[in-house]
Amino acid sequence: MIKVKTEHLSQKLLLLKELDETIDFSKSTLQIEVMFTFLMGKEKLTPSELVEVLDERRKAVLDALRKMQLKGIIKKEGEVEGEPVYVLTESGLRYSKKLKEALGLSTHDNSVQINEEYISNREKIASLRRIIGLYYVYNAILYLANSPGGRADLYRLSALVGLSPERMKSYLDAYSRPPMRIFKRQSSPLTRKTFYKLEKEGWGIYYRTHQYQQLKEDPISKFKIKLRIKLWRIKRLRETLLLPAFFASLAIGYLALNISSTKITFTVFFTLLLTNLVLALISP
Repeated sequence: MIKVKTEHLSQKLLLLKELDETIDFSKSTLQIEVMFTFLMGKEKLTPSELVEVLDERRKAVLDALRKMQLKGIIKKEGEVEGEPVYVLTESGLRYSKKLKEALGLSTHDNSVQINEEYISNREKIASLRRIIGLYYVYNAILYLANSPGGRADLYRLSALVGLSPERMKSYLDAYSRPPMRIFKRQSSPLTRKTFYKLEKEGWGIYYRTHQYQQLKEDPISKFKIKLRIKLWRIKRLRETLLLPAFFASLAIGYLALNISSTKITFTVFFTLLLTNLVLALISP
C-alpha cells in the first residue's frame, strides 16, 4: 500500500513540476487562484468578476491576467460593458485538466461541474498550499539527491528552495514520518544544526524523475557529481586532520630544532606549512 502511495505521490510531483514551468507556484499564487475560478465552471470572466470572487486589488488581478495572457493560458474574447472578457485557450484547457489531476479532482468536465459549493474557499486555500508544498518537497528531493553526502542542513536547503527555515521544516517534517517517509531528519549535537537526507522512498521518487533519467544519459553530469562527492569527502577529511596536523607540525618542528641544523628545521617547517596549505585549498 505504501508503494502505491509513493508511486502516486511521485506522479503528482512530476505533474506539478510540469505545471510549474508555466506558472511559478512559489511566486504566482494569484494566477493559480484565477485558474481555480475557471475550474469552478466559469467559462468566461471579466476583471471585475475576478476582483469580486478573489477579493483582490484590481491592479493585482489585471497584472495576473496580463501575465497569463502572455503565457498563452488565457485570451480576450469580446467585451461586456466596456470590460474585456477572458476565456481559456487550448493550452489553458490542457493546463486546467492537468491542474485538476494534480488536485485529485475529476477530469471529466461534462459529468462534473466544479462550483463554489464543491470547492469552498477554505478547501481552495488548502489545495493551493498542498500544491505549493508538494512543489517545494519535489525540489528538496532533487537538491538532496544531488548534494554531497546525500544530505543538507535545514538552513541551506531552505535557502536553495527559497523558503524560510520554519516553512521548509514544516514541509519536510510532514514527509518524515509514516506512512510516507521521504526524508530522514538528523541533528548534530556539536553544531546544533538539523540535517535532512532521503529515505528509501525518497530515492525511489528521485529515480523516477525526469532529471535522473537525463542524468543517466549524460556522462559529463555524472562525472561532475562524482567529482563533487569526492571533493566533499576530502573536505571532511581535511577538517578532521587539520587540527592534529597543526599540533604535529609544532611537535616535529620542536624536535627538528633540538636535534637538527637550521636548514633542516626550515625545510621541515616549510613542508608542514605547505601540507596544511594544500589541505585548506583543496576543500570545495
